[in-house]
Order: sequence, then structure tokens, then C-alpha cells
Amino acid sequence: MLMRKRLIISNLIILLFSLVAMLIGSNIIVNKSIESSVSNEIKNYLNIALNIYDGSNEEETAKVIANNNKKIRITFIDSSTYEVIFDYGYLHNVEAYENHQDRPELNNLGNVYIRKSATINVKMMYIAELDENCFVRISIPLSNLSSLKNTYMIYATIIWIIIAAISTTTTIILNRRAIKPINKELKELASIVDSSSVEV
Repeated sequence: MLMRKRLIISNLIILLFSLVAMLIGSNIIVNKSIESSVSNEIKNYLNIALNIYDGSNEEETAKVIANNNKKIRITFIDSSTYEVIFDYGYLHNVEAYENHQDRPELNNLGNVYIRKSATINVKMMYIAELDENCFVRISIPLSNLSSLKNTYMIYATIIWIIIAAISTTTTIILNRRAIKPINKELKELASIVDSSSVEV
């Protein structure tokens, strides 16, 4: 009886660690996959903006991009002064704009960066390119990523609980079946020992 309990407990511990490792691993993979998807999306929007922009039609370009996706923010920044020329889209109605010279996306064009916006105090994903002596920058809030991640975590947790319940039940049943013959033999041995002691 004690051996059976120990075997079941050890199997359940191994199962628990395996499931937790699977949940953590799949969470990391899904997060990377979602970030990669949003990164590709923001790059596509930047390419569309660069194709539309002719050096003077900031408002037209911005409206085509931002009106297509209300979460997109597009900013045009002077390449010599690093001052904002035009800003449109997600939370763009901000009076004060800082000098953008230290922004990593402007110093490493074409690369995607995730950071908190100093202007609107929201965590954003950024990418920028230089076109017509002007930096064209696209950004998108990471609330989109968070909602996708939260949805995944809910479903993953539900699936994890179901798998854990099924695996636990199966483990207990299989252990009982595996130990049943051993218990039977132990009882037979015990009866033989008892009968032998009576004869003596």
C-alpha cells in the first residue's frame, strides 16, 4: 500500500513538472510568434507609407495608414533637426513633442524596437526609415500583443488543467493495475508463510 502511494506520488510529481515545463515553453514560443507577426505587420505598414509619401503629403499618407488601422501611429520627423513635422493616429493629440534624436528606431533604421513612448507614456513597437530627408516612423501599442497573450494564456491554462486531470486519473489507474498482481503475490506469500508457521 505504501509502495503504491509512493509510486503514484512520484509519477504525479514528474507529470506536474512536465506539464509546467510544457506550459512555460509553449508560452515563450507563442509570445515570440505573436511579436514576429506584429513586427511583420508594422513593417508592411511602413512599406506602404514609404510608397505613398512624396516628401510633402504627410497628412494624406498618415490618414491612409492610420485610418486603415486605428491602433497605428505614424510620425514624420525632420532628419536634420529631429523635430516632429507631423503626427497622426493612435493618441496623437499631444501638445508637447520632445527632440527625437535619441530614439533607437531613428538611429537604427529598419529595425523593430519595443519601448515605452516618452510622449504618450504607452509601451509601443516602433520602426522607421528615411525618405525624402524625413524619418517616417510607424508605431503600434503593445496592448494588442497583451490581449493576444492573455487569450492564449486562458486557453493554455484550461487545456493544461484538462490534460493534468486526465493524466492524473490515468496514472492512478495504471499504477493500481500494475501493482495489483504484486499485491496478489504478496498475499499468497503471506498465506504460505502463515501456513508454514502453523505446521511448525
